[in-house]
Amino acid sequence: MKKLFSSLFFICLALFANAQSETTTLDYALEGETSVKQQRRNINLKRSNPNRFSKSDLLLGLTLQQAIENGTLMIYEDEKCQNAIPTSQAKDYLIISSIDTIIMFDANTYQEKRQIISVEQVIFPGKKVTYTLTQNWSFDEKSKQLDMNIEKVQVNRLISHNDANNTDARANIFSFKNGTKNTISSVRELDKPNIVWAEQIDYTVTYDNEKLRTALLSQKHLDEHKIVLGYDKKSLFPQEELVKIVNGDVIRDTIITFDPNTFEEKISIIESKQPFDAEHITDFRVSQEFYFDAGTNTIKSRILAIAPIRKQNDENGKFQYDMLLFWIVYSDDFLAK
Repeated sequence: MKKLFSSLFFICLALFANAQSETTTLDYALEGETSVKQQRRNINLKRSNPNRFSKSDLLLGLTLQQAIENGTLMIYEDEKCQNAIPTSQAKDYLIISSIDTIIMFDANTYQEKRQIISVEQVIFPGKKVTYTLTQNWSFDEKSKQLDMNIEKVQVNRLISHNDANNTDARANIFSFKNGTKNTISSVRELDKPNIVWAEQIDYTVTYDNEKLRTALLSQKHLDEHKIVLGYDKKSLFPQEELVKIVNGDVIRDTIITFDPNTFEEKISIIESKQPFDAEHITDFRVSQEFYFDAGTNTIKSRILAIAPIRKQNDENGKFQYDMLLFWIVYSDDFLAK
């Protein structure tokens, strides 16, 4: 009976954990000059060996290329990482070979001479490369923090198109599994010599799992971390205003608009009252740092802060704008940037 109770306990615990987890697939421009629209900037962490955190655009790609060619990183031709590519053939996936015809003119015989040549174009590493990361999000009840691990990575190249929407298509180059332990457990881990690359990206993600959102919006979660203003990271969010938001009381927000006729800024104070719950808040702004561990050929990450976003509607229910309510800070490094 005791064993049965123990088994049921762990099953319930597993179900509870799964209820607060979610998997998303997001595309990132982690390096290079691409047309992906997202806020991104290189960081140079001043730790024991700051030279490891290079600002070179292609450092991540060059490190991956070396690992692929020496056989320490297994790559796959499909997105699900099922069809492995032999090391002997891996280099062929990093280049594109094409046949071109060159026409030359012989000045002595006045005849054209055609010559067929083979041209190789390196597509990885390159500046038009993006990384699609399959991320598993979960909420840790013990630490009261959102955690994330990267399951697999799909490496793509952008193909320009001149269509009406001016969008770019992506072609898969290769994929690779990212291991199991790929989150940064402590800042001390960043001092290891095998960490060779780092970058910070802020982006918006939508969570469909209501239990996950409920955990992120809970009072216990807010009490465990610093809460700072959305537009001023150095100022703590007033406790009385935070209580109003959580309770769904009337809150005031400042909107700055620009008059194109008078060239003057117009500041408007608006009031709104919407319930602060998981049903109404589905989007979160995430500030996240990515690292590459050359020792395990793994892209690692840590979350610096998250911010709930409330969609503001007019009196007719028509969407007006997104309001970033406040930042929930996980690391003081976020406040220093």
